[in-house]
Amino acid sequence: MNEQQNRSRLSGLWQAVTDPEKQRDRTPIVHRDTDEAWIDMPVPSHWQTAGLTEYQGTLWYKHVFHVGTVQAEKRYFLRFGAVDYLSEAWLNGVFLGVHEGDFDAFEYEVTELLQAGENRLIVKVTSELDANPEQKSIVKGGLYHWDCLPIRQAAIPDFPDVPSSCNPQYPNPVVNPGGIWRDVDLIIRDQAYLTDVQVMPRLTGVPGQSPAVIHVEATVDNRFGVRHWAADAADAASAKGTHSAPELFVKVTVEPHNFEPANSYVTLSIPARQGRSAHSLAVDIPEPALWWSHDLGPQHLYRAVIELRTHDGQIYDTITRVFGIRDVQQAEDWTFYLNGKRLFMRGTNYLSDQFLSQVDRSTYERDVQLMLDAHMNMIRIFAHQEREEFYDLCNEKGILLFQDLPFQWGYKSDAAFIRRAEDVVTRYVRQLQHHPSVALWCVHSESRLYDYNRLDQVLLGLVRTLDPTRPVQRNSVLADYGDLPYQFPDIPTYGAYIPPHLTVHWVGWYWGELKDKEHYSPLFVSEYGTQSVPAKASLAKFIPADALWPPNWDVWRKHGFQTQIYEKNLGPFPDTLDCLIANTQEYQARYYKEHTETLRRKKWQRVKGILCFHFVNCWPAIDWSIIDYYREPKLAYDMIKHVFDPLLLSFKGNVTTQQVTFEPWIVNDYHHSYEGLQLTFEVLTLDGTVLHQASIADVHVNADAAGSYGEIVLDLPAGVTEVLVEGRLLDRDGQLLRRNDALLYPLSPPEGIETAADAKVGL
Repeated sequence: MNEQQNRSRLSGLWQAVTDPEKQRDRTPIVHRDTDEAWIDMPVPSHWQTAGLTEYQGTLWYKHVFHVGTVQAEKRYFLRFGAVDYLSEAWLNGVFLGVHEGDFDAFEYEVTELLQAGENRLIVKVTSELDANPEQKSIVKGGLYHWDCLPIRQAAIPDFPDVPSSCNPQYPNPVVNPGGIWRDVDLIIRDQAYLTDVQVMPRLTGVPGQSPAVIHVEATVDNRFGVRHWAADAADAASAKGTHSAPELFVKVTVEPHNFEPANSYVTLSIPARQGRSAHSLAVDIPEPALWWSHDLGPQHLYRAVIELRTHDGQIYDTITRVFGIRDVQQAEDWTFYLNGKRLFMRGTNYLSDQFLSQVDRSTYERDVQLMLDAHMNMIRIFAHQEREEFYDLCNEKGILLFQDLPFQWGYKSDAAFIRRAEDVVTRYVRQLQHHPSVALWCVHSESRLYDYNRLDQVLLGLVRTLDPTRPVQRNSVLADYGDLPYQFPDIPTYGAYIPPHLTVHWVGWYWGELKDKEHYSPLFVSEYGTQSVPAKASLAKFIPADALWPPNWDVWRKHGFQTQIYEKNLGPFPDTLDCLIANTQEYQARYYKEHTETLRRKKWQRVKGILCFHFVNCWPAIDWSIIDYYREPKLAYDMIKHVFDPLLLSFKGNVTTQQVTFEPWIVNDYHHSYEGLQLTFEVLTLDGTVLHQASIADVHVNADAAGSYGEIVLDLPAGVTEVLVEGRLLDRDGQLLRRNDALLYPLSPPEGIETAADAKVGL
């Protein structure tokens, strides 16, 4: 049965009523109408985008729908595409069940409850704010509690073991998305159907030299031949009786999805018994076509067609999964290998919108193209799950994903919460694990000590068991050779471990200065960046005119602007809005230029990848994005596009008393070398006076490497403390390949620089 042809969409205009005191479910029959005023509520949507902007708590939904004929030989299911966050449902006064989580589809069988004619569906949805955001009681991360969301900046001094929580800029959440945000359908199925289908490809040996095995798991729910007894003995004569019981098998066909030749591979399961039965099948692919990131090769995709059928060809259900065959490995030093090829990671952090009901494939296509144009090959999905369309697009375009689980900052890591978290995480991993773009799992973003020792420890083992084919990271901000410590005995030990193992590189924003850049060599950078103010046209769309200029800093801070950190790094605020915008955007662009080039010059010495923070505003905000909420790029986007170029000309240098010392560098992330290039450069004072010109002929650039091309030392005129180097890289025919410049100035000495520990920013 084609499920797409046997479903009725129930989405549309429903009714809803708020229940801030949670009174409605205390009545004996909650499905009946009451005297409250029901309002129109579109489904799918988040209620904050549909009129209840400020509301948090419980919302009741009501929908009356009609069914023409209820077919006795069929089964009926109510399927919810996703509900945010906790839902309970009733049909025609009968309780259906409970679901927790904001990301996945779920369903209830309603065969015995559905009526010909009018049916009344009631859904209770709860999405609340935690009283203490450092001990959150729901399994939800970046979509709820994050400093890039609507926040109230205020300390929570009752939680002193997290230094950042005592900071006056601590981001207290003020919005938790809630609602039935994906479609609701009534689905008609035969007496037997497929469910819980998983497709897990695995290479059996060396990538490119060995076959693959496609493991398929499917559950069959088979009611053929099952007698449906009447409610009591008096009604036995009206019992539905039995259905004929065909012998059912699961058939799996694997075939190319987007490439030729169209070879197909087939396997069958043993017969499916009555009731629920789990079927595990394996399909061998002798010479698999591999899936690659866009910078290494083609994105070969396969599809597995899973059918529930009889031997004579009658098909009762079909499910299709598109997947790729590839191998991802992470060495102890954080070097990533895709199908055996070493790959340096360049990318960003991403959360498309706080309200995912507002996002569609066209949004993702625009964002992904901007990422590809900026030479990104890895995207960190920050402490949440995007819509399925995003993962499909990354599969098609060849972008690797650093996939966080939905945990950000602190949680109530007691036994009950951990058990609930295990259930949510199991569904989370199973929903995404067939996507070849998902390269690794990260358990927790910036976890606290009590979560690290309890929640994270449990989930680390769970995810490694659920998916042994991918690397699993315990924590997004800590990196070490090999696994991180299992636990820390106390806060001082935890605090002492953090600074030398940080993957968050906030030097020049939360701590330190830009001139400290050469003193840091992280294994991997999961976050780095600065805040900037969007262009005036974008800013005026969400900052009221009377708060825009002169600025009402309380309004600006609600939209995320860190006024204290701005003054720390950029000095006093300027006199005009135009100057403030220019100051922040120019500083952000300079920050990315200097830090990114420094980190890329350290490629393979220690640094294995860099992910800027972050890509796009997920609400109208003033924060670290390089593209604003209205998808207008800032100066920093063009700079990232420049410094993420796989072939990068760069200059490392330092100015001392009346001397400048510098080195030309070429960083090559391509897996091919260059021969016979020419490198030219000149050194100028800031007023344009040329101090030196030089050229290096017959330059050889190694594949997948970073290298220096000599050291130059020049005397400087008295009083000159900064110089500009401008360079060009030409091919053997004299055609321009790349150009770049660098501002050279006195760098920090190694002693006395401010570190994360000095700044006491906490984690």
